[in-house]
Amino acid sequence: MISPVQKYFLILILLSLLFPCEPALAEEDWFVSIYAGKASNNNLADIFRGETKWVHAQILVLAVGKKLWAYEDCLTLEAEGQVAWKWGYEIYSDEKHKDRSSSNPGWGWAEGYSYESQNTGFNKHNEFNLLLVLRWHEFPWNRHVKTTFGFGEGLSYATEKPPLEKDPHYILHPALYENSPNDEPYETSRLLNYLMFDLTFALPDYPQYQVFCRLHHRSGVFGLMNEHTVGSNYLTGGFRYQFSWPEFDIAAFREFDRTTKW
Repeated sequence: MISPVQKYFLILILLSLLFPCEPALAEEDWFVSIYAGKASNNNLADIFRGETKWVHAQILVLAVGKKLWAYEDCLTLEAEGQVAWKWGYEIYSDEKHKDRSSSNPGWGWAEGYSYESQNTGFNKHNEFNLLLVLRWHEFPWNRHVKTTFGFGEGLSYATEKPPLEKDPHYILHPALYENSPNDEPYETSRLLNYLMFDLTFALPDYPQYQVFCRLHHRSGVFGLMNEHTVGSNYLTGGFRYQFSWPEFDIAAFREFDRTTKW
């Protein structure tokens, strides 16, 4: 069952693809990118403060997109589709606190369980994301390093429920969290909200070749798309190439076909 929030994002993305506000940029309005990274056990607020605790979960993403609209040379709207490959442990814990079931003080392993016994297998699954991106292009140092800042919002669908997004004590004992008032372990969902922030960098003479860093985020939007607060954060880096899609000249093709002996 699709929630009103999910319907809103789907309609917004489809309308932007079909009816852009203004003509898209004529040159280099398509892009393809590839990026990879590792998961952080921190929430968004902690990450923005520079705090990062890595866990054994990796991601590799291939993305394709197009500029839909531009306001002068400073702001653009993009549509982007992604295919992601994710892999990592089935149960996650802070590497520095293996004696505890997580980095939260007082959360000991249940009898018969240990960090090693619960990390005997790996999980692999795919993720598909569709989003709109607002990108700001005006920075005072652009004559030295061309920089853009992007903020993306959309939908994310995983081929199975990602273990990283589940309660780390899902099997061991109830989740005594504020977002689980009934002391019940919380689950994640295949379909969640997608959010991203990124910075791209390029040489002024070669703006089509860009390197970037990106925060790749899935969540239930504080319970709006899932009855509990769930999600995951990946800190990534990658390469992006902008290009123009060649236009097919039907008149030239007909002339070629008429004058060419096959």
